[in-house]
Amino acid sequence: MDLEPIRQRIGDAAFDYCAATHEKRMHFANFLEIFRRDIGTVLYAATDGLLVRLDVPDFYFISATTVEAAQTMVALIDTCALICCREIFYLDLVEKTFGLNGHNICSQYAFDREAWDGQPFPIPPFEGEIRPLTQEHLPLVHQTYHDGQEDKAHLESLIDAGMLGLFAPEGNLAGFVGFHWEGSAGLLEVLPAYRRKGYGRVLELSALNYALLEMGQLYPFGQVVRGNEASFALQSTMPLAVCDATEMAWAWQELP
Repeated sequence: MDLEPIRQRIGDAAFDYCAATHEKRMHFANFLEIFRRDIGTVLYAATDGLLVRLDVPDFYFISATTVEAAQTMVALIDTCALICCREIFYLDLVEKTFGLNGHNICSQYAFDREAWDGQPFPIPPFEGEIRPLTQEHLPLVHQTYHDGQEDKAHLESLIDAGMLGLFAPEGNLAGFVGFHWEGSAGLLEVLPAYRRKGYGRVLELSALNYALLEMGQLYPFGQVVRGNEASFALQSTMPLAVCDATEMAWAWQELP
């Protein structure tokens, strides 16, 4: 795997912080995907932290080794509506500084590409077929995912970027999976009438193959919100997936 283009793009300090060792590459899989896709700008890189501004307004990724480093980086941000904190010990600082009033604490799973043999993972036998979603499926995806609370235009863009649907033998959409804007696998949903058929694992494996073979991700990754035991159980069945011991957080400004 040639990571030199990423090093040249982000500089030695940022690369050494997040990619110099296998352990770091797994831990910072989300940062590496941002750099692979060239959708962010490094604002701070040193031995004590890394700050990246994504190419959408007021959206940041941060990692720090100390509260003091977090304070230094937070001072470089003018306004923030959404931030991913790779560690949670400075979450309170971030929320208070920018008036953020919503957050999720998660664990990140990353796929160990360096142990992969290059072959697609076999999908368990199931009734139906996997194929890309189109915009005709947007109404049902919007209605189902987060009970219709997700922004419809956002879901529309994710379908355009590449979401997969599992279609039952009669042709109905039974479930779907996709990738969030920064590259994390997610959006996994199996409709109630089709649950307990193993469709969640089929979708997850299909997304993993898609990330590796179609998207070219270096270390495909996803995040599980603290307390979601069903999702943790599913992730534990994924091949070569490693759950990072360090929890992370997403924090945001909820709309009135």
